[in-house]
Amino acid sequence: MTAEAPPGEPTGRKERPEYRFEIKYGAQYVDPDDIHWEAAVLLRRLEAPQGVETSPTLRRFVRDTVFAIEWYEDRIKRLRRERLVWTGLMVALIFGAFAALAVVLFSESRAGSDAGAGVAEFSALVAGLFGLLKLLGTLTDSSKRMAAWHKARSRLKEILYGLETDWRGRAWDEEGARSPEFEKALVDATRAARAVLDEEQQAYFESVASPTSLLDVVTGSTNRMRDEVVRAVSTREDDERVRAAARRDAEDELERARARERAARRWLETLEAAEERDDGAIADARSRIRDAERDRILAEEELAAMKI
Repeated sequence: MTAEAPPGEPTGRKERPEYRFEIKYGAQYVDPDDIHWEAAVLLRRLEAPQGVETSPTLRRFVRDTVFAIEWYEDRIKRLRRERLVWTGLMVALIFGAFAALAVVLFSESRAGSDAGAGVAEFSALVAGLFGLLKLLGTLTDSSKRMAAWHKARSRLKEILYGLETDWRGRAWDEEGARSPEFEKALVDATRAARAVLDEEQQAYFESVASPTSLLDVVTGSTNRMRDEVVRAVSTREDDERVRAAARRDAEDELERARARERAARRWLETLEAAEERDDGAIADARSRIRDAERDRILAEEELAAMKI
């Protein structure tokens, strides 16, 4: 492959014997024609003489820099799209949660029940929702991964452009022979590129959440949701007991007021039926009736307010 006659277009994957792991799991593969194409581009950028062929050393350097940079560019763009999707999903869930809260409060107010109980139950649902979001965030956390990819891409570009700058126009002599120093620089640059790739892979596997940490997230979210549900249910039961006790007290007070009113009326009837009329006692009995009526009315209003 010469610098002045690169292929018109990179070709597809060529037929060749494949290892079993390549067939089963699809090992990363770069077509030799694609490598020749990019290597020819590098020769032109290095201002190589006409007719210079690409060497295995040059092709290995191109494979470990140019194609690695292309891989990182594609993954970073894809990861950015995925992050936008996850961000939109989380925002939609949060707005949906607050919309559900508004519906709960409106429904509770229209039904005439206690809105506090609905809010307490809704808090349990919100706790579960945010626990789920935290789990999804842990599973899809891409900050460290993207940072490692950005770092690796930048260092590979530095290696590639640095080699071009250092050896442009002087990697070959006038007769077209490659400089031994340039060959050594290619080997050193390839080793540096491989070190960058190895470092990025190590950072990638360190950023992947372990099953233990995921289990901790799930367990913590489940426990918080359980605690919120238990608290909401306990609070509602306590409120119900308090309201039931208050209703019983109001009913007892109403019965006592009615009993006092009945007793006052019977006493008035007794005084009015007596042979000797006692006007002072009759006036006192009527006053007691009015007080009993007032107490009965207040007790009835208080009980009716509790049943709303």
